[in-house]
Amino acid sequence: MPGDPQGILTSGGELFVIDGAGTISAYVSPSSAIAAGPVASGRLSSPAVAAGPAPDTFTVVRTLGPGTTGLTPISGLAVGPDGLLYVIDVDNRLVVVDPMTGKPVGGWGSKGTERAQFDFTATDGNPGYGAVAVGRDGDVYVGDANNHRYQVFGPDGTFLRQVGSFGSQPGQFSRIFQIAVDGADNVYAVDMDLHTVQSFDSTGAFRWLVGGNQAEAPLTGIFHEVVPTTEGTLLVSREDVPVLEIDASTGSYIRQRTDLPASIVQEDAAGNIFTASGDPPATISVFAPSHQLLCQATRDLGNWAFRLMPDGKLVSWHDATITIFDPHVPGIGNPN
Repeated sequence: MPGDPQGILTSGGELFVIDGAGTISAYVSPSSAIAAGPVASGRLSSPAVAAGPAPDTFTVVRTLGPGTTGLTPISGLAVGPDGLLYVIDVDNRLVVVDPMTGKPVGGWGSKGTERAQFDFTATDGNPGYGAVAVGRDGDVYVGDANNHRYQVFGPDGTFLRQVGSFGSQPGQFSRIFQIAVDGADNVYAVDMDLHTVQSFDSTGAFRWLVGGNQAEAPLTGIFHEVVPTTEGTLLVSREDVPVLEIDASTGSYIRQRTDLPASIVQEDAAGNIFTASGDPPATISVFAPSHQLLCQATRDLGNWAFRLMPDGKLVSWHDATITIFDPHVPGIGNPN
């Protein structure tokens, strides 16, 4: 076969193969080939389909400003299974915010290097570097960027463990930029300086590493987001290049998702994929698990960043302000 096979499909006694260059080839048995006649090649033509623009259904539900939340410029945000917002800001703390009222309902942390202390300081004009994620059991994972580690806390703020030190070896970090946790409490951390994604199990033991300056394409580039999917894979978005899909258990490369032109990507509980791409204002697209484009909107997300809430809403942040959108995805209930 010419090229590098990326995917196969059998249908009607034929074998269809697509390679890395996007070429689709069909194979049949010799007897079937004789019956089919001469081999043809060339560009496939799409059937005529009546298509219009994807509907823009996004509406702003509420805006939460610093006068209510008490937040300073935000470094990272995560949504817990309880629907609360877990926010880290440039005051080097974690604040738990009720999205209905905008009022803080908990939090902990201060600047430092000890347990339950953080350093999100940035010197390049960014609001700060760090990351936060919340597991299905409510445990909180904080990417403590300038302390080269992540810390894990119980839902009440009780310190559980820390993982990492300064360096470029497996299990070490320069600056954690994003962090995610899957349903088995495996952790995935993106290092903005080393251009790597590392995985750890629920105890903090190292599992695998991909990327880095010595990596070969396509596991190269500046990684942005890492998102565990409902299918047991990871979607890794990168700057100005297609999203990668890799095996969550091994870190092995699966494919490039050229159908997801995005710098930021998230997945909801139904398997719908939300993407944001382009300079602000960003183009936000929602794709069904079948890859059908459900809706699309152009909105100012500030720094592009957004997260999904349990009720299907989208929460974004810029500076010290949080905005909650309802995308009204067709076929999915989004109660207010």
